[in-house]
Amino acid sequence: AVGLTALVALAHGVAHGLELPELSSPWGYATGFVAATAALHAAGYGLVRVLPQAAAPLVRVAGGASAVAGAWLLAG
Repeated sequence: AVGLTALVALAHGVAHGLELPELSSPWGYATGFVAATAALHAAGYGLVRVLPQAAAPLVRVAGGASAVAGAWLLAG
């Protein structure tokens, strides 16, 4: 599972790298992606830490909905 995750992450990174605007700085572009990823992870972690334990099923439903949306976009 870890190897597959690494392969998908690499392909995802390459896809974003191919979207790099012609005249922009690759370092600035990469820094923006790293900052956005860190912010999304921090927001998710913070939300889970703030929510009461009773809201855990809602977090799982949101994760499932996110997975379904991703599969739908991939299929479409």
